[in-house]
Amino acid sequence: MTNTIEKEYNLEGRCFVIGSEPNVIGLKGYIGTFSPVISQLVAEMRTKEIRPYNFRKNAEKVGEYLAFEAEKTDGLKLSGVRVKTPLGFAEHEVRTEEPILLNVLRAADPMIHGVQEIYRNSNVVFADTARREGELDENNEMVVDLNYIKYSGVTSLDGKKLIIPDIMLATGSSICKIMERLVEQLGQPSSVDLYSIISAPPGILKVLTSIPNSRVFTAAIDPKLNKKGYIFPGLGDAGDKCYNGLNGNGDQIYLGMYKSIKFLR
Repeated sequence: MTNTIEKEYNLEGRCFVIGSEPNVIGLKGYIGTFSPVISQLVAEMRTKEIRPYNFRKNAEKVGEYLAFEAEKTDGLKLSGVRVKTPLGFAEHEVRTEEPILLNVLRAADPMIHGVQEIYRNSNVVFADTARREGELDENNEMVVDLNYIKYSGVTSLDGKKLIIPDIMLATGSSICKIMERLVEQLGQPSSVDLYSIISAPPGILKVLTSIPNSRVFTAAIDPKLNKKGYIFPGLGDAGDKCYNGLNGNGDQIYLGMYKSIKFLR
């Protein structure tokens, strides 16, 4: 099914879709790479029946795959090394710097674990935001409160690469709110890459236009937001599906043994 969005979005080659080809008329300027593996993982995450463990593992794996693809063009410094093997010597290029990771609590946790499989020694900044449900600002955008931010071990972002994994990129308001505070306290990163499993055009555009030197890597793009600012068709509430055993609509899924199993006693 092809969906038409309300207005045309040109993403100017700064949005990379690594998963399903977007079936959205009016979306231009993205770079697409179809991946059946990522597409299947995302399809499973969208279902109402997926269990929390499987949801988290899929999110972790998609985070790792997105980081693997983005790493090819991340611009981090490389250096040539000479390695002594049992039989002789081999030459390789390796990273000589690591990016900073931003963990937006709570649903981003599994994705962070996947990204850390690629960037194993990166420092992590933690932040927590909350939407004010149904409240819009003067620009008709969702009002977001920044409740918590902690950056132990990170003294500056000046000249550093920042990576932000988050399962859903809906309005982009939370990310931009966090970035305002980070830049104010730690300086301006040299570049910012946002990894998302499902994104909506308004959120992508807000990130690309509000955050300097930013790019978006996403596994899927859905056509729109609903009246509450949630991605449609999306996958439901990612945090609930990660941790609370809910199906994304607030209903409890069956968490016991499979119903086809008959107990002997």
